[in-house]
Amino acid sequence: MLKAFKVSSVIIVALLLLMISVSCGSTGPAPSGELPTWHVGDTWTTKSVIFGYEDTFVYTVTGEQIYNGIDCYNVTAQTTMNGFTDTYIQAYDKSTLSLRSVMGPTLITNTLCNYSVKKYPLSLGKTWTDIGTTTTFLSGGNQTTQTYNYTYKVESIERITVPAGTFHCFKVVWYDSNDSMIGTEWLTDVTRGVPVKQSVPISVGNVTSSQTTIEMTSYSFSK
Repeated sequence: MLKAFKVSSVIIVALLLLMISVSCGSTGPAPSGELPTWHVGDTWTTKSVIFGYEDTFVYTVTGEQIYNGIDCYNVTAQTTMNGFTDTYIQAYDKSTLSLRSVMGPTLITNTLCNYSVKKYPLSLGKTWTDIGTTTTFLSGGNQTTQTYNYTYKVESIERITVPAGTFHCFKVVWYDSNDSMIGTEWLTDVTRGVPVKQSVPISVGNVTSSQTTIEMTSYSFSK
């Protein structure tokens, strides 16, 4: 649904699934690659520009839940674009920090995946494959189902500067089953595994943007 160029559910799903400081973080040591732990109250803010409009996401950990038998973190994601704000409730697998479900005002998204895949601990050169199905139920009774088969590779360790600060990160690139690059993300322990930066394609209908850059602007931890 588009309203005065309001961000559509398709864009929201793309961003939420490709995904996810005290303001002004500082340069840290090389990342350890160990699985981070989240706590209630942890918050991250990111910004991107989609089709000429700035989109801001604020993610806040609000609790825990069991989703499809998997221990997950509950996260509230609030997105603001072109003056419109929507709120989504997400579930992230505690063992991988991968997004597994989204519930919002116009959609419900469920992801069934290979739960045996464990990307942590990260290390230079590590690869893994994630295969699964994402089903989205939209308002009005419409339903879409997509299967995916992505291979991820930790290609390098890079020093990245974004509005939230400068960080040493693992650069993780992921590819589809045809070995075509889908996107890139930069991960560090400092932000507890939430990408400091992402480069991903965003599409609506038959229109696909160039690689869209998502950058962290701030973060704060409850403890």
